[in-house]
Amino acid sequence: MSKFSIDINTIMNADTSLNSYADGGIYCEHLPDSYSLEKTHLIFTYRRSEGINSIADKNLMLGYDLTVKIISNSTDTIFDASERLEDYLTIIDDGSIRDIQLINDQRAVDLEKNIYENVLEFNVLYQKE
Repeated sequence: MSKFSIDINTIMNADTSLNSYADGGIYCEHLPDSYSLEKTHLIFTYRRSEGINSIADKNLMLGYDLTVKIISNSTDTIFDASERLEDYLTIIDDGSIRDIQLINDQRAVDLEKNIYENVLEFNVLYQKE
């Protein structure tokens, strides 16, 4: 597991108010098959993107794309959790994770399952050790 994986997992699970919204859990990469439609779930994924290089040090700052999907049966919870997530992530500067910026926010509804989704996309600037 990479250092970025450990750091982003720690950050995603560290905020108590975010955890209170995600009563179904916060997951990396995928949601378990037996998830409850009555609870709110956060699923995050990431991939490496462009970084900032210098002549002396390659990949001085690494870039990552972070995607967070919020699934809930309540539109109020979707809005509140999305706002809390954005507020929380965009102030992070823990030494390694230097900057997180919201890039996109897209909502959807699944009327058959009676659930709502919001997918938030962020750019992350990560300090290489």
